Amino acid sequence: MRCFNKIFCIGFPKTGTTSLHHALQELGLRSIHHGFDSPGDLKAHLESARHINQEIRQAVRDGADLLACIPDYDAYTDIGAVRTHYKLLDSQYKGSLFIYTTRDKSSWLRSLQAHINRRTREKLLSEGKAPRDPYEILIERQAFETDIDVYFEARPEDLLKLDVSDENAFPRLCRFLQVPVLAKAFPRRNVAKQARPAPIIPSESAAN
Repeated sequence: MRCFNKIFCIGFPKTGTTSLHHALQELGLRSIHHGFDSPGDLKAHLESARHINQEIRQAVRDGADLLACIPDYDAYTDIGAVRTHYKLLDSQYKGSLFIYTTRDKSSWLRSLQAHINRRTREKLLSEGKAPRDPYEILIERQAFETDIDVYFEARPEDLLKLDVSDENAFPRLCRFLQVPVLAKAFPRRNVAKQARPAPIIPSESAAN
């Protein structure tokens, strides 16, 4: 396997981060996804995810080690503060690798809207807050993609852009990590059961 410090998944939610987490585990890596595993206890899992993000943001303010609260993992997936502060993590953990999970924007927006409806809308409204508009997150995603393209321009070998629905996703991941190529389908986890009509998305120019 390729020598690396840490692996950071900096993809947005609902782009296959859960599937990537399981693929990395299949390759023998210690991966944490979103929060600590709490089988059968979603509330505990979400609370741990909130705590992890808070600890990372506090470490940013303190100029401390961002992973002090979760040091014992090889890979980190679907942790918002990791995506936000990927440049600082790159500085603190030199020799790390980055994976940006991507997805067709129409199906991603559809999945994101369903996720907001299912997981957060009731909670946010109970707190007097409005759920985020998925199109605002789309604009954020497009800006982020430009940012990582610029940041990794001189070292493209450290960044893998991966669509987990691609039939070559697992071989590409294996080649990126320099492990024997697994001729198998990428693990599919947390996949929506029912398709919905794709929303109309703004053009790149209209969204910028």
